[in-house]
Amino acid sequence: LINQNNAARSYNYGRPTEDYRDKFEKSARAAIEEHFEVISITFHHSKVQSRTDSEAGWSVTPYAYFLLKPKGPEIDSIPPLKIDLDFLDTSGYVVLPIASAAIPIDASGKGEMRPHRDLKVTLTLDEREAEKKNEIALEIRASAHGLVPPLDRILDLNMDGFEVNMDTDNELLVAELDAQSDDGAPISTREWRIILKPTSDQLPSSFTFPLLQKDLILAEEDALTLQQYDDVDLVPSTAVVTLGAEENNRFSAWWWLLAVPVLGVAYWICSKKNQQPDEDVMDGHPLPSILTAVTAIAFLKRIHKNAHLDDAKKAELMTDIYELELRSFSSDSNPPNQDELEMITARWQQGASQRRAA
Repeated sequence: LINQNNAARSYNYGRPTEDYRDKFEKSARAAIEEHFEVISITFHHSKVQSRTDSEAGWSVTPYAYFLLKPKGPEIDSIPPLKIDLDFLDTSGYVVLPIASAAIPIDASGKGEMRPHRDLKVTLTLDEREAEKKNEIALEIRASAHGLVPPLDRILDLNMDGFEVNMDTDNELLVAELDAQSDDGAPISTREWRIILKPTSDQLPSSFTFPLLQKDLILAEEDALTLQQYDDVDLVPSTAVVTLGAEENNRFSAWWWLLAVPVLGVAYWICSKKNQQPDEDVMDGHPLPSILTAVTAIAFLKRIHKNAHLDDAKKAELMTDIYELELRSFSSDSNPPNQDELEMITARWQQGASQRRAA
């Protein structure tokens, strides 16, 4: 497991120094590459420990993990691999060439899937270019002990309102080797990115994350993570997402910034137009001829200024004014309807008249 010639200090107990890893990988590739595409070769750490084998008198030392793809369905075996084990005995330096047996395989695609466990899945919605391109993207990342299964074994991609197109399909990646597991299974990861185009001219109003396949077994209850982009940040997401919410929020924020001075001017005009001498305002407090949120708030502020209300009533009136402003003009507006405006203004008109009469 060590390339001794590249090490700062290396001693081979009287034997010539050797690049053991490179030597084995070179011979293994020469034997394999005729019939297989070598996706990756991952070596264990040089300090890995041997463990007892199920067969009495034998031990197992994890060495390397090969990820291979047959070049055709006719491939029926993995060829023997050879490793040179060198020793120093009483007669000198000895090399024992040890070869494995050929391993029969089924490359037709009809065999069973490689087993996996502890599967975790992360789904990330990317709608940042939805308005520009009229499409959204979904990024999928899966990790497992063993080999991550294909995407169609993980998700049900029959999504109402969307046409699914594969954008990126990365190869399996062996992220970490586990020397402690009996089956020697590595921890692997795989990532995909799919583009979702609307089946109609416009994107649907909402997006629902795809469901996991029914026979899929996850590592634990929280092994499924849903998230989405907020600009460049990732934030947790609900299973159903309202599309265009980010753009709407931006529009609402800009609308509010622009609306504040406009509403201020409108309020000033209405105040000037409806302003009467104090004795006329007190005489019954006539309601605005056109009742809107702006005129209603102006009317309530005139009552607050001119009516003879005690401190508790003035505080209550200011609360109503504040709530009307918040509901009518904030970015998360829930504007009052005409009936609510009439009820609020009539209540305070009556209250101010009663105070005057008293």
